[in-house]
Amino acid sequence: MAALWRNAHALSDGLVTEDGRRFRVVYPGRQSGGGGPDFVDSLLETESGDLLAGDVELHLDAPDWECHGHHADPNYNGVILHVVLHPRGRSASPQQSRMGVVVASLAPALDRLEQIAQTPQSGPDGKGRLDHEEIGALLDHADDQRFQAKSRALRAVRAIPAQGPAGLGQLEDRRDVGY
Repeated sequence: MAALWRNAHALSDGLVTEDGRRFRVVYPGRQSGGGGPDFVDSLLETESGDLLAGDVELHLDAPDWECHGHHADPNYNGVILHVVLHPRGRSASPQQSRMGVVVASLAPALDRLEQIAQTPQSGPDGKGRLDHEEIGALLDHADDQRFQAKSRALRAVRAIPAQGPAGLGQLEDRRDVGY
């Protein structure tokens, strides 16, 4: 699965999630060596051209998310895409933050990805690996996008009137989801 995901940026049609959203993989991220999501610092582009930066988790079957305890682990709250071969009817996987991460299957593109995975790694243009400068520029842009999203979220949280314990509870709940 990791070899397939490392080459997902070469899919000209991108990925379609189980709920019908399309994403283009700009940068698959760095494979994690320890606990937590399989790939970190991934960069995806939405149909509208917005960039999403975050982590990606890989499984053969979508229900493995819960079997592995990711739904209760805050280390998985930064996952922006759950990539599987077999969705098993799942369109989203629950996160500890009470949010859901969309599920996308690699199965429709499996033949193409296997062919790509057997060739030397290439960058998004298909001509070669990304150099450090290109990766840095992509990550800088993704970081700017994430900062702007967090700023919008913080403004929204500050707009919630604090009404005693209930107001504080709302704020604490929102902090749990990354605000």
